[in-house]
Amino acid sequence: MIGTRFGYFKRNLKNQRLEAQINWLEKNVPVFLRVEDVYDEQEFGFAFGKLATLLDRQEGEDFKFRKLASEKLTPLANEWRDITVEPEKISEKTFASRISVSSIRLDYSGRIAVNFHDDGMFSGYQIMAYGNIEYGIQVVNMELNN
Repeated sequence: MIGTRFGYFKRNLKNQRLEAQINWLEKNVPVFLRVEDVYDEQEFGFAFGKLATLLDRQEGEDFKFRKLASEKLTPLANEWRDITVEPEKISEKTFASRISVSSIRLDYSGRIAVNFHDDGMFSGYQIMAYGNIEYGIQVVNMELNN
């Protein structure tokens, strides 16, 4: 275990990452910090620096994550919706309000992958967003749940 200002991180030797629960907008969210060597303090120091940047801007970043996801996936959500259960079309605003961050993967170089809870809009699938801390999220996909 590694004690940090973000809480305690467990070393996962199999996957070469540090794992913990963090506070993301008043909700506990799993975070996975990928490093080449879980014993290299300098390397996980870089990863913690990227995490600090993300957490310092979490409210704005969360808004941007959900906005981009809603822009990209609302049309697909409307194609998938069961009109007997959900007769009204889903708006981008409604879509953005229904999704929430469910986990974050981050590496020492700043690459990020965000998994979203989709509120049942894509049964059996998950919403994933990929990007970089410096440039933001560039790709949003709906992917099969693992």
